Amino acid sequence: QTLETWQTTVKRILGLHPEHISAYALTLEHGTPFGRWANRGLLPIQNPDTAAEMYEWADEQLSVAGYEQYEISNWSKPELQCRHNLQYWRNQTYLGFGAGAHGYGAGIRYSNVLHIKKYISRLTDFVDDDFSFPLSPATVSQHRNSPREDMQETMMTGLRLIREGISSHSFSQRFGKTVLEAFGEEITDLLQLGLLEWVDGSVPAIGADRLLRLTKRGRLLGNQVFIRFVGE
Repeated sequence: QTLETWQTTVKRILGLHPEHISAYALTLEHGTPFGRWANRGLLPIQNPDTAAEMYEWADEQLSVAGYEQYEISNWSKPELQCRHNLQYWRNQTYLGFGAGAHGYGAGIRYSNVLHIKKYISRLTDFVDDDFSFPLSPATVSQHRNSPREDMQETMMTGLRLIREGISSHSFSQRFGKTVLEAFGEEITDLLQLGLLEWVDGSVPAIGADRLLRLTKRGRLLGNQVFIRFVGE
């Protein structure tokens, strides 16, 4: 896609006046037709600089139109953020129902069987009902997070939130240590690189707080930031 066709797309979307807009760059997944075509040279890959220009242009236009960017790839009218999205980005519990669904609860990440008929048969034909929350007869994979993994995933998802970021107070309340105690070296390096910043914030009923957030430059290099917290 060219910058010009992207601009036309965004303008047409704005003409519909939606309450919420998600704008993600295409990720070519392994094993998909697009992935195979790209590997064979049959599908042109977007130039990263052009993709960045598209992103920045869209952000500017959406802002002018009254949309607030609350997550790297999500904008909404005031007070109309997607609560479903926020549950993911805050690394909180969500339940996956249906074939191929993923969920996270009680510290366990799990996924269900992919095929619909197998999903149905697992739920209708099972005999043993000894399944603890959040698992079910349809579960085919599960992983119980360690406290360290929970902290790492909270950093990776929470930093996607443009305004909210990582709350020092909330992190300490959840994990029993400060974010600097957990990731001091990584945070110091990323602050020096200009990819993260500290800003003053507040927590209801608590008061003053410090928020660790991506800088504007950091949003374009988000994956380089996130990998610092999950690379162990």
